[in-house]
Amino acid sequence: MSLQTEKIKEKIAIVVAHPDDEILWFSSILYKASKIIICFSKYEPNHIWTDGREKVINNYPLSTIKSLDLTESDVFLAADWRSPQYTKYGLKLSNINNIRDRYINNYNILKELLHDELVDFTTVYTHNPWGEYGHEEHVQIYTAVNYLQKLLGFNLFFDNYCSNRSNLLMNKWLSKNNVSWHTLETNIQIANQIKDLYKHYNCWTWFDNWNWFSTESYLTNIPVTENSINRIPLNYINVDYPMDARNCPKLTYRLMNRIRKLLLTTFNL
Repeated sequence: MSLQTEKIKEKIAIVVAHPDDEILWFSSILYKASKIIICFSKYEPNHIWTDGREKVINNYPLSTIKSLDLTESDVFLAADWRSPQYTKYGLKLSNINNIRDRYINNYNILKELLHDELVDFTTVYTHNPWGEYGHEEHVQIYTAVNYLQKLLGFNLFFDNYCSNRSNLLMNKWLSKNNVSWHTLETNIQIANQIKDLYKHYNCWTWFDNWNWFSTESYLTNIPVTENSINRIPLNYINVDYPMDARNCPKLTYRLMNRIRKLLLTTFNL
């Protein structure tokens, strides 16, 4: 009797930090995923967002959505993006209001919860190592998923969005890693449909007039060779966030965090 080897069917998961990240960076593969995992749905400084996010997930047009119901550590703008430094739990932070402890604790929780969620998947898409436009929790999600990839052996892809704020961190990462990629058309219809759902429940955190790029690319690590030339396609966003908010007073820090969408201008390059 001859042995037959069946081709393993690809089983895709998407892992994102916050509600609305899944359509901002992953609209082109949303329908292909067997599971869309939202890590941080609760945000203590803004209960309107927390309540609205719960309603969005309960009324989501795709049954593949799942929330881990974790609370954000409120670390946005807490890293020094002029000289960003990786840690085993994400990025090095200034300890504004003891947020570093919450950030580290969330990383440990993420490793445990995501291990169980991803154990049967062949392919996982998540945030990139520089956090798209520069978000500390996005970097943390990549760090946790990358750790689990080494344990579980799934294929790991991340998106190609970047900004002037996260550019230094991207260059730091690319100096030690090479990538290959594939490019897909963004799904403008599903993106706008779900955007309207977030806006309806008052928890859309991006620009009201955001226009998606026509395509987005997903990258994966490849071995670095002596004569290799690293190229990378980018969806580039210009942001006006401060590069280092470590010394901001508490009130100013909170204010910047809540009005972040008013500080951005975008360029489709």
